[in-house]
Amino acid sequence: MQYRNPLRIRAIVLLLGILVFVSPAHSQITEPAWQRVTTGEDFTVDVDTSSLVFKTNRVLEARFRTEFSKSETLPGSPGVKYKSRLDTIQFSTADYSYRISQINLLDSKSKVVHSEPASDTKEWKPIKGSAHRWFAALEGVSPLNAWTVNSYRFVGPDSRNGIADSDELTKLLGSRILFAPRYAHAGDKLCRSVSYESRKLTDKDLEELLGASIEGLGVTANPIDVVAIKCETKEWQPEQSLLIRVSPVKMLMLWDGVFLELLDKRPKRLPIPIPNVSYDSPTRSLEVQVPGI
Repeated sequence: MQYRNPLRIRAIVLLLGILVFVSPAHSQITEPAWQRVTTGEDFTVDVDTSSLVFKTNRVLEARFRTEFSKSETLPGSPGVKYKSRLDTIQFSTADYSYRISQINLLDSKSKVVHSEPASDTKEWKPIKGSAHRWFAALEGVSPLNAWTVNSYRFVGPDSRNGIADSDELTKLLGSRILFAPRYAHAGDKLCRSVSYESRKLTDKDLEELLGASIEGLGVTANPIDVVAIKCETKEWQPEQSLLIRVSPVKMLMLWDGVFLELLDKRPKRLPIPIPNVSYDSPTRSLEVQVPGI
């Protein structure tokens, strides 16, 4: 693969038609990373930030945990009690709807006492009430947050061909890039409708894209999980890019032979608050199809 002149990266403020988010950890078994979503009188809800997956047809999927203050009795089974529940929830950004695809009820020792398998036939419901709060919590789960261009570096010797100076690269420093579930924003350009899709890249795929190995980028898994991003409204005229997660607060984005270092400079990693919304118990508000719940 031959890289184009890196001076053309001025298109970065228009950003990308296809962007790829690579997480070294996501290709391996990872521990849940829980982040608080909401707190009720007798329960708390957290989202597993390591579970975010992008499905086809603009569907986002993540796992949420509800912890109750005291154990509940499983309907129809007086001897079975559960203390928490794990819901795998899918959110459609195309029509702003959701459905629960998997439910697990756990006892006080985190042992599964009841499980309802995923079903593609479940009805999609409008995102409102507690589901609205849960969907909003995904704004802030990497890579769905704001990033700052901190620095840049060249990928290899071929990437320097045709470069007269680095003025255009320097101008990118400090600029902001935002990825949200339904839209994306870069510089003064807004994409009103974006689609995300989780994919995998092998070492061979990366060789063809970068002329570099996965190991050479500091990623140990093979294949690696990626997320392709496309501006559906074609408000950008983008090229192809690659976004590599280095740490929870740093990523590298490839653009025409140059790596831009993106930093998450938010002071706190908290869910975005949604005011003036009344939240019921998550057991009732999400209308889970488990008998008695």
